Amino acid sequence: MLGKRLENKKYLINFIIYFLIIYFVFQYFLEDLLIRLLANISSHLINTNTIGNIIIFKDKMFIVSSACSGVFELSLLLSFILSTPKVKLKYKVIYGMFSLIIFSISNIGRIILIILYSDSKDYLFIHNLISFILYPIILALNLIWILILKKLNVISS
Repeated sequence: MLGKRLENKKYLINFIIYFLIIYFVFQYFLEDLLIRLLANISSHLINTNTIGNIIIFKDKMFIVSSACSGVFELSLLLSFILSTPKVKLKYKVIYGMFSLIIFSISNIGRIILIILYSDSKDYLFIHNLISFILYPIILALNLIWILILKKLNVISS
């Protein structure tokens, strides 16, 4: 019993350390690049223009901001994966990259939907509703990770 509690504390400490490191790296070194990539890819897919992190669509300007980047949510997801005990680093990196790709595609889709529905009467409601898309995706990716760990007999039911 004491061993399990110690293992849980170690996991929690690892999670917090990974989160702080990943969030710091994203926030201070990669976020501007990520924001510009999100803006450029999103605008390219809807055949419009960007200026830095600003998407111009139907004579309207949409700013892809820090909140749009999903850095906080992505940091939580990657920390969850990387802090998982008893899993080879190779599998964590592979699943982390898979999660990063799925998350990024979802985030680009979210940004595009927000822009396409910008003429809606209830734009703020639509914006907030569409923004919620990322949370179920993160939960699904966490669930898939847990199912993979169960399949590999890393964790038990």
